[in-house]
Amino acid sequence: HLHKAHTHAETIRNELHHARAHHAQLSTQLTTTKQEITALEQSPSYTSFTTLKADIQTIQNTKRKIRQDILDWFGPLGIVLLAYENDRQHAALAKHYLQDPAAALLDDTSLRILSLLREAHHRVQAGTLDVKDKRRDKILEHLSDLSLLQSSQVTYRKAGQEEGALLTQLRTLPITQQLVTLRKNLHDAETNIPNAEKTYADLERKIPDVAPLLKTYEEEL
Repeated sequence: HLHKAHTHAETIRNELHHARAHHAQLSTQLTTTKQEITALEQSPSYTSFTTLKADIQTIQNTKRKIRQDILDWFGPLGIVLLAYENDRQHAALAKHYLQDPAAALLDDTSLRILSLLREAHHRVQAGTLDVKDKRRDKILEHLSDLSLLQSSQVTYRKAGQEEGALLTQLRTLPITQQLVTLRKNLHDAETNIPNAEKTYADLERKIPDVAPLLKTYEEEL
């Protein structure tokens, strides 16, 4: 019985030793990684990295604004598109634009929507497409100038190409992969240190329980 207690106590001591070493290793990793990140962030290559990221963010903001402008432009035209939901020629197109005007326009490479909207313009003017009087002027104003649709497509595609080129450039920078690796190491250390501390504390609490048995065993030897 005492021999088992001694073996158990030694096991706990060894586990405690390993837990202490593991915690120290993680703490060192945390400190070293933070220092390496700080050194990178003070390097000239980091300035290029942040400039590139800022340029990408600017383009992404431009793309978001274009999409929002498209949504705003189509806002008053919901009633017009609804009139074409059951139209044999235009139903699928109208439904796509009703669901997500921005996505629909950017997918509509041949701008098929133009023929639908020009037809709608004539119908509203002729009174064959029924809209309320208070909406009629606003709808006719929209339908009389369709230039935003083509310009939005062109600008969005150009922005997308520029974004793609900059993202490729960003991925090829050595500092990008360095930062990815260091930030992963930092995250791992920050996540694992509390677990290591808990393991260490749990083992420390077991030591008083086996200490008397260990002392008795050593005395009997």
